[in-house]
Amino acid sequence: MKETAKSSLGQLPALHKYLLEQRSFFSVFDFGAGKYGKTDQAYAETNLAYYPYDPYNRDAASNEHNVQCLKWGHCSILACANVLNVVPDEDLQLVINKLYDFTTWTKQKTCYVSVYYNRDLEQDRSTSYGGYQRNKPLAWYIPKLEGFFDSVKKEKNFLVCKP
Repeated sequence: MKETAKSSLGQLPALHKYLLEQRSFFSVFDFGAGKYGKTDQAYAETNLAYYPYDPYNRDAASNEHNVQCLKWGHCSILACANVLNVVPDEDLQLVINKLYDFTTWTKQKTCYVSVYYNRDLEQDRSTSYGGYQRNKPLAWYIPKLEGFFDSVKKEKNFLVCKP
């Protein structure tokens, strides 16, 4: 799988803003957490447990620890914010399969997915950071996710997926 770290912008994703407002869970496993720590900081200011996972931006020991916490049932939900749109086509099915597997270990069996989409651009592109950006609307990902998840529903500007 190719590196996706160069597309990270260092801001709190809208999906996490929404989840933090809702607080319908006790802990979140963040699939593709990024490297900047804005999300870590936002969850640290709450009483919600946060388990970041990112093979390109987090150290292996931390990732492994958080995956074990997920397997042990410590995570209520899974969040995947702005990850699928930076995964190259040849790796997308592999990443969605892993997302599915990880979701089955959450207490609520629920995965929230968001993607970055720029309506002003008409094509995929390289980013100014040297990364890759697929520029497809959220609806484009629904059939891809339905190949793994039994239920994929659009809610606001994200998808709610259940195995």
